[in-house]
Amino acid sequence: MHLLHTSGLSVGYRTKKQEKILLDDLHLHLEQGKLTALLGINGTGKSTLLRTLAGLQPSLSGQVCLEGKDLAKIPRSEVAQKISLVLTDKPEINLMKVKDLVSLGRYPYLGWAGKLTTFDKEKIDQAMQITQITTWAEQKVYQLSDGQQQKVWIARALAQNTPLLFLDEPTAHLDVINRLEILLLLKKIAEQQQKAILIATHDLSEVLQVAHEIWLINKEKKLISANALSLIEDNHIEKNFTNASIYFDRENKRFKLKTDA
Repeated sequence: MHLLHTSGLSVGYRTKKQEKILLDDLHLHLEQGKLTALLGINGTGKSTLLRTLAGLQPSLSGQVCLEGKDLAKIPRSEVAQKISLVLTDKPEINLMKVKDLVSLGRYPYLGWAGKLTTFDKEKIDQAMQITQITTWAEQKVYQLSDGQQQKVWIARALAQNTPLLFLDEPTAHLDVINRLEILLLLKKIAEQQQKAILIATHDLSEVLQVAHEIWLINKEKKLISANALSLIEDNHIEKNFTNASIYFDRENKRFKLKTDA
């Protein structure tokens, strides 16, 4: 099921004097139960596209539809009950307890009194169980490693109980073990919770092994939507992410130095 789709979408920036298009005429969709990875070199518009799809910045033209409705016409309070976000620029919450941070995911549903209901608490506990962070509930966020903190932010997004999750560079600054753990967790959430998850990332090798679908922005700033195998077989990976020093090992889905044995 397509939870979100675009029609003739153009994204970029507009000022009083000029308009800068980063990506043009996009016809995309996000499906329930799938982890989709957005790939591309720096400056190709990954974060801009993600923010536009989330309704955080206006499109230049075209349309984003959320569950069949024009995203631009949906109140922000309603969008917050459909799309949860984990962005790279996170607020300073280091002194907050883990469970308190996860509880913030229920904010879009709180009434005028701002009190958590029994249902809210169930969703918070469920999110912590899925991400396996229950034992950290009373710890301060600053006491956790980068990988553990990222799980907490994912739990907050899960507590928001939305059908779509968008994450910008969710594995940044993590070692390879933690990168794979986070990606596998997101894949599991997509499949078992039947959510559509979109991540913008630079971790090509890991994503090619895990994601159901890839959106690849090539050097010509055209977006190609396909699964990992198709992108590899059609040479899109080699064309866009290798150079004189680096090659792509198709069999192992890994980038390697040409001096490697």
